[in-house]
Amino acid sequence: MELTKLSNIFDIKYGNGFELYNLKSFKKRIKNTIPFVARTANNNGISAFVEVMSDVESFESGLITVSVGGSVLETFLQIERFYTVFHILILYPKYEMSIVEKLYYCQCIRANKYK
Repeated sequence: MELTKLSNIFDIKYGNGFELYNLKSFKKRIKNTIPFVARTANNNGISAFVEVMSDVESFESGLITVSVGGSVLETFLQIERFYTVFHILILYPKYEMSIVEKLYYCQCIRANKYK
């Protein structure tokens, strides 16, 4: 396989940029909450569940999140709609990808964190 830039495979956008302490958060999923993706290497990047905000659109499920601060280049496929903290990039595939392909790219990004 030939090396290529991520921007050739994905459209790359910034996350929401929320601060968890400004949101109503919970340690476990309850009704009307959504995963909150932070810059952690644990739990698929999910640090809490926060109340759904009617005035803020969440990111769709099936996107890839990449931490560019904290646990740098921790990369996860998000299986549910979600919000994010600062310094999270969202990868939107430029073509239809299977879950297996997305997981492959997550591993490729993580494998290059030492560079």
